Amino acid sequence: MTTNHTMETLRRLRQRAEEIFLHPSPQYPWEDVIQGARVCKADGTVDVIPAVGQNTFRGFHRIDKGRRGPAKAFKEYFVSQKRRLAKALLDVESERDFEQLTDEIHQELIEELDNIRPDQLACFNKVRKPIDLYLEHLVAMAQELEPTRPRLVPLLRLPLDSWVMQTPAIFTGEQLRRAGLARGATYGDVREPWQYHTLQEFARENAARLSRALGAPFHPIYFDLFWHDRYQHPGGNLIATNS
Repeated sequence: MTTNHTMETLRRLRQRAEEIFLHPSPQYPWEDVIQGARVCKADGTVDVIPAVGQNTFRGFHRIDKGRRGPAKAFKEYFVSQKRRLAKALLDVESERDFEQLTDEIHQELIEELDNIRPDQLACFNKVRKPIDLYLEHLVAMAQELEPTRPRLVPLLRLPLDSWVMQTPAIFTGEQLRRAGLARGATYGDVREPWQYHTLQEFARENAARLSRALGAPFHPIYFDLFWHDRYQHPGGNLIATNS
């Protein structure tokens, strides 16, 4: 599972992930995380970066081009439901609580995405990946969630995309096959809930194995920092590692 990644690399990644996910600086208001946070780049310029980029929504096709698209629907949902969702996240105490909440969000967003072709929404991960990304960024950076961040970070689901499934350090070929997928799979190939949950369970197992090997907690969401070697990028929070 750790092909091409030495234990020293994994230690560095884990330490960096702990800083970014558990001790982020700066933090932002909930709305800024969703709509775009101001990030000072290494060259001194300032960029406004949202939690989820437009590329994530390219796989959605609108029924009526004159009505709102998926990016706006997701943003409006997470902003308008801030009070309720923040309270629900603060109240999460277990894996089951978190799973129930994400399932509720998923169903509510299906209703919000009434301008998207139904066949597109039938792909489970097409809707769940943006949800996982928003929750990842909110938990990692929203000021409102600081009190419960240490409890929520271990529960975060790993957003599943082609890069994640092409990385042997995250999933073995056998694990992908057991989820009915191949190494070249894309996020849209995770069509069924059972495939998604199978991969998330493997992510938890692999993270637990690394925790034992490293002698320190390695949470599943930490695998996300392998993406473009984000753990080596400057910045004190998750969104800054994208700049």
